[in-house]
Amino acid sequence: MMKDSVLYRETVKECIKNQSELFQKVKNGDYFEVCYQQKQTEKYGICDKNYTSRLRLAYYILFEKADCEDIVKRLFEEELKDRQTNSFQGIGTCLEILTCLLMKYNCENKYQSLFQRAKNANFDCACGYTTDIEVESNLDNYKIEDCIDIAVKMKCFDYAEILVDCWKENVSEWNEQALYSLTCYNKNIGREIENEQPLRQLLDIRLSNGKNFDSISEWRNLIHYDIQFKNYEKAYQNLTDMKKQTKFSEIYRRNLFKYILEDCMELICGYPDRAEELWNWAKPFIKEYSAAGSMHGNLYKKSIEAAHIVQDVFEEELSQSYDIWKRKMYLV
Repeated sequence: MMKDSVLYRETVKECIKNQSELFQKVKNGDYFEVCYQQKQTEKYGICDKNYTSRLRLAYYILFEKADCEDIVKRLFEEELKDRQTNSFQGIGTCLEILTCLLMKYNCENKYQSLFQRAKNANFDCACGYTTDIEVESNLDNYKIEDCIDIAVKMKCFDYAEILVDCWKENVSEWNEQALYSLTCYNKNIGREIENEQPLRQLLDIRLSNGKNFDSISEWRNLIHYDIQFKNYEKAYQNLTDMKKQTKFSEIYRRNLFKYILEDCMELICGYPDRAEELWNWAKPFIKEYSAAGSMHGNLYKKSIEAAHIVQDVFEEELSQSYDIWKRKMYLV
C-alpha cells in the first residue's frame, strides 16, 4: 500500500465536494454555468465554454451519488450539443459519465432516443460510443494516477499539484515510465518548466537503448522544451548534437522530421546568431515539402516567419503555397 494513501484520497474527495455550490445552483434551476455555450478559438476551433463546469458537475453527481434524474438528462442534452459541434469531435469523459448516470433511469428504454443521438453526434461517437459503460463511483477504489487524471480534467490544478507531489514521493524507481509520467503531469498542471531534467534522463535512456527513431524523438522533446522556455543556445546545441549522433537521414520521410523543422523555424526566429546557418540547412527540405503539398499549417506559418527573418524572397512563394493549402483545407 502506498504511503499517504489517505492524503491523496482525501484530497480528491475534497476537490469533488467543492463542486457542491455548483450543484445547488443547478438544483435551484440555474443552469447558466453548465449549459452549452459555443466559442471559437484559433487553437481549438469550435468548442464549449462550459464543458469543464459540466464535467465537474457530472463528477460530483457520480461520486456523491446524488439522485437527480432531471439534472442528468439536462446535462446529457447540453453535452450532446458539444459533441455535435466540437471541432475535435470525440466522445469525452463527460459524455461517458453522463451516459452511465442516465442509464440508471432508462427503464423501458425511455432515453433510447437520446442515446441514439449521442451515437450519431460525430464520427468518433459513431465508431466508439456505447451505453454499455461502467464508471466506478467509489473514490476509494481509485489509484492515485486516476485521481490526478480527474483533478486535471476538472482543471482543479491546485488539487492536482498536491496529488502529483504525493505521487512523486511514492515513486520507487525513476524508470522510463515514471519519468514520462512526470513530464506529462508537469505539463498538465502548469509546471512544465521543471521538465528539463526528466527529459534529459529520458534521452539518456533512449540513447542507451540504441533505437534511432526513439532517440531522435526524445531529443526533439528536449529541443522543443528549450525553445519553449527561450533557451535558444541549448536548443541549437541539442539540434547539432542530434544530427551528429543519430542516423538523422532515416527520418526525412517521417512526420517527426516535420516537427523538428517546425522547431527549427522557431529557433531561427528566436536566435538570430544562428538564423542564417539554420535556414540554409532547413530550406531545401521546406522547399521539397512545399512543392509536394505535404506541409501542415504551423510549419507553413513558422517557415514564412523564418524566411522573413533571414530576408529570403522564398517567403513570397511560401505565402502563396500557404494560401492554396488553406483553400484546400476550407480554412478561408
